[in-house]
Order: sequence, then C-alpha cells, then structure tokens
Amino acid sequence: MNANSIWSLRLGFSNKQAAAIEKMGIAKFLDASFQINFDNTIPDFLNDSPKTTADFRERREKNKDLTPEQKREAQREIQKQEGLTSAEMKSWWLDKMMNENFPLQEKMTVMLHNHFVPTYQKVKVNYWLFEHNQLLRKHAFGNFKELTKAILKSNAMLRY
Repeated sequence: MNANSIWSLRLGFSNKQAAAIEKMGIAKFLDASFQINFDNTIPDFLNDSPKTTADFRERREKNKDLTPEQKREAQREIQKQEGLTSAEMKSWWLDKMMNENFPLQEKMTVMLHNHFVPTYQKVKVNYWLFEHNQLLRKHAFGNFKELTKAILKSNAMLRY
C-alpha cells in the first residue's frame, strides 16, 4: 500500500476515488476537488413544489371554496406529496455524496449541514431546504463569515 492509498483511506474516499488518487496523486486530486464547478440545476422532483410564499397563497386560494372535508383531504394529499418530495431530495443528496468524482465538496456540505440544521419537519418547504443545501454546497470552501450571513437571510433558516 503506497502513500496515496493510505491518504485515500484516511480521507474516507471510495475505491473509485482511491483509484483516481493513485492515478493523479493526492495533491492533484485535492486541487481538483477544490475546483469543482457549482451545479445550480433544480432537480425535477421539485417541479411541483411551491417555491415562494406567493405559490402558497395561490394554493390556499384554490382551496378556499372547498368544504371543510375537501380541505382536509386536499391538505392530506399535499402533505403526502411533499413527504415524497422530501424523501426524493434525501435520495438525491445521498446519490451525490456517493457518486461524485471529487466528493470533498459534498463532505463539506454535510459537515456544514450538521452545523446549520433546518429540517422538513420544521420548515415544511422542500424548495427552501434545497436552496439551503445549495447555499452550503456553494460556500463549502469559502469564507465562513460570508456563509453565516447568507444562511441567516435564507428562507429555510428564517422559517426554522
């Protein structure tokens, strides 16, 4: 076992990444890890989720003429759908953590998420949680003070 293999094990990289470290060397692999482009693409599973307070008002307006029983049924359906979306988001993030070529950004995102922890149970808006996750990812290697200021203005933390 050479020095690169030992480093890959200590840093918690997968066999795939360990092979890349073997090929590139640890210094080049880490340099590449810090140069990851930020992907701002919104996943398809968030297409039907409300994104703004105006979206929530529109949803309420649609339901205002329903009977109380119909409103309860509509609310149950919304909760069911948003719960499924929340589960899809968790799956999406786990997939990113496991399959990125340079996973250091995702590891930093997890570490920061453990520090700033809004949850679906508190926030109840999947899109805002996605934005929060993206904010952590975007600032994963940046200035912590700037990240903290951005987090304090985010919808997820304001709602939390």
